[in-house]
Amino acid sequence: MKIYIKLLANYRNYLPEGTNGDQISIVVPEDICPEEILDMFSLPPIPESVVLINGRTMVPGEPINEGDVICAFSAMAGG
Repeated sequence: MKIYIKLLANYRNYLPEGTNGDQISIVVPEDICPEEILDMFSLPPIPESVVLINGRTMVPGEPINEGDVICAFSAMAGG
């Protein structure tokens, strides 16, 4: 199934070389989970990464569906 990966801020560096912008489409198996997608791009694990599925906070183990947009960025603390 085809999904979209959007990596923001410093996470853009994890996108494949030659990617224009901050988003790419990829084809993944139907039974993939969000954590496996983080591994595919060598992104830091949760809670170091914030992951959204279609603009909503991801629930660990949540299923991914055709056309979903997975967005990830670094969790930052401020003060």
